[in-house]
Amino acid sequence: MGPMITALIPTYRRPEYLQRAMKSVLGQSYGNLQLSIFDNASGDETIDVVNNLTTNDPRIKYHCHSNNIGALANFRYAFESVDTPYFSILSDDDCLSMDLYKDAVDILDSHPEVMFVILDVLKIDENANLLLCKESTNILKFYSPIDGFDEIHSGNIEQTWTGMVFRKEVANVYLEMDDRNDKGHDMRFLFRAASRYNFAYLSKVGAFFTLHNKLTHQKDANIVVLNKS
Repeated sequence: MGPMITALIPTYRRPEYLQRAMKSVLGQSYGNLQLSIFDNASGDETIDVVNNLTTNDPRIKYHCHSNNIGALANFRYAFESVDTPYFSILSDDDCLSMDLYKDAVDILDSHPEVMFVILDVLKIDENANLLLCKESTNILKFYSPIDGFDEIHSGNIEQTWTGMVFRKEVANVYLEMDDRNDKGHDMRFLFRAASRYNFAYLSKVGAFFTLHNKLTHQKDANIVVLNKS
């Protein structure tokens, strides 16, 4: 059994999507994992979805805030909770391919100098129909901070953290950020991590990112991702 990995899922009022996201984590081919849900006081069926899956799977941890603390604060709370060697961050309306963790952990275990691993992410609509994809070559490449930052910034490498797995230490990059008036926290985190650490990119499908018909921008909610339109 390899090192444990934690899947962080901040959520707010998306119980149906959340169930899909949770099942994609629990169904990973890599078994040594835990799933941490951070409910931003949804007050809906979210707790029922979590309870139904928790009944038969003790790997699930659930925290529900007593009141809505805002999107960025909820994400920060999630990052502060990381206590396993590896972690990933998953939006509640996205999902993972079944081998993401296995592929990423194999690379991290074999290359101690690599601090995170990036895989490709396919774009789907709200009904899980494929919208946008990138041809996968199964080629593995390694990047230093200077070269890696340029590749990510140019868009040549996936810019969505849905298909990424990080070492625990990288969580500090997020915790060091000043979130005042910032809605691009996911990209800022990624650019900062890429400019600081060595990482690997595997051209293989690792996750699925949901594009909604209308821009999802919920002030004081849990998910704020500007590219979800």
